[in-house]
Amino acid sequence: MILLLSGDGDLSTDLVMDVLKYYDYPHYRINSYDLLDAGFYINISDNRCTMAINGQEIDLKKVGAVWFRKFGFFRKSQQYQSISRTFGIDVADNISKEFSSVLGAVTGTLKEKKWLTLPESTNLNKIEVLIEASNLGINIPNSAVTTSKTVLQDNPDSYITKSIKDPWILRKSDAKSDIFTMFTTVVTQKDLPHIPSLFFPSLIQKKVEKEYEIRSFFLSGKFYSMAIFSQLDNQTEVDFRRYNWQVPNRTVPYTLPKELEMKLKKLIKRFKLNCCSVDLIRDKAGNYFFLEINPTGQFGMVDFPCNYNLHHEVARTLIKMDHKNLVS
Repeated sequence: MILLLSGDGDLSTDLVMDVLKYYDYPHYRINSYDLLDAGFYINISDNRCTMAINGQEIDLKKVGAVWFRKFGFFRKSQQYQSISRTFGIDVADNISKEFSSVLGAVTGTLKEKKWLTLPESTNLNKIEVLIEASNLGINIPNSAVTTSKTVLQDNPDSYITKSIKDPWILRKSDAKSDIFTMFTTVVTQKDLPHIPSLFFPSLIQKKVEKEYEIRSFFLSGKFYSMAIFSQLDNQTEVDFRRYNWQVPNRTVPYTLPKELEMKLKKLIKRFKLNCCSVDLIRDKAGNYFFLEINPTGQFGMVDFPCNYNLHHEVARTLIKMDHKNLVS
C-alpha cells in the first residue's frame, strides 16, 4: 500500500490519487490537519506500533512506499490562529513546535519504508546548497550574505535580494492572519540612499541578465524541464512568481545539457533527494546559472504546459517503490 502524507487542498496529491485509483492500486492519504482530529492516535506498546486517522486504523505492515508531500504548515491552520488570538503568539509558536514533534512521530513509525522525498531532506539551507553547487563546478550568481550595504556600494552592478529560508510571511492580528510572499527584488545604486547602513543578514546576488529561466522537475534520476520566457514581461522579468494572468509567460519543453544534468544529479544526491524542483537561468551568452532546489516543489506548472504526464510518472514511481519494499 502507498501512503501519501500531504496537506488539505493540494492539487498534485489529488491528481496522483486519481491515477492510483485508475490503476485500482491500494493507497491511503493523510493530511497534516487530520492529526488534529479526535479520531487520531498512535499507540506504542508491546513492541508494536499502530496508527489511526479519523478513527480508521492503518495497517502499517501493508505500507511499502510513502510520498512526503507538503506535510505540516500548522501555522496556517485555524487552530493556530485561534490559539494566537486567545493566548498570544508565543504560546501558539510553542504549540506549533509540539505539533512538529507529532509530525515527527508519524514519519518515525514509517522510517523503514521506501520514501519519495525523505522528510529530513526537505529542510535545505539555500546557502549550503549554493556552496555545494559551486564546489561541483556549477555556475552560481556571485552571492553574499551580509548585514551591510558596503558590498553594494563597492560594486556598480545591479543586485537582487531574496529570502534565504521561506518566502512566505504570515502576519497575524487579532482579527485575522494574512499570508504574504517575499519576491525577488532588484537593488541598484539608486536604491542605496534608502537602505540603512546596518540591516538583518540578507542574501545578495549579482543580477544575471537572463535569456530565459528554467524550472526542472527531477524524479528518480530523470529531469523534466521547461523554459520560461519571463524576461519578456516587466511584471515577471525579475521573479516569474509575479504571474501575469492576463498575458502568461511563454513556456516550452526544454532539454538540459548532459554535462549540466550530471552535475545536478550529483548535487541532488548530496542532499539525499529523489524528487525535487531545480531553478536555473540561462544568460544571454549561453551560460547556465543554478539558483536553488525546492525539495517539495510544485510540478504541475511544468507538467501541464509541457505535457509530461508527471502525475502518472509519480504514481508509477510510487507503485514500483511499494513493490520493491514489500518484496525485499
